[in-house]
Amino acid sequence: MPSPIRHLVAILMLALARASHGKLLTEDSIRSDRQKLVTMNQRMAQLARKGVPKSDVFEQLKLQDLGWDHTVSTVAFKGGLSGCYDEMKAQLPK
Repeated sequence: MPSPIRHLVAILMLALARASHGKLLTEDSIRSDRQKLVTMNQRMAQLARKGVPKSDVFEQLKLQDLGWDHTVSTVAFKGGLSGCYDEMKAQLPK
């Protein structure tokens, strides 16, 4: 996993696992969150292929269906998207 993606995973897991931020994680919720990350990464790769400007990435990821559009960690989450986008862009064929 590229390092910016690891960073996003860490932010999400910390935000979701902390009891003060909601319910504790279960094995099923972790599986669900993993699939959500796969979906988000696929969307990010598609946006990178299209050359979408970084300033528009958060809105165009359409995170509503994943439940990540308005979380307690949205600010931290948005901050990690730039690096994730750069990683996806770097993996594109030259």
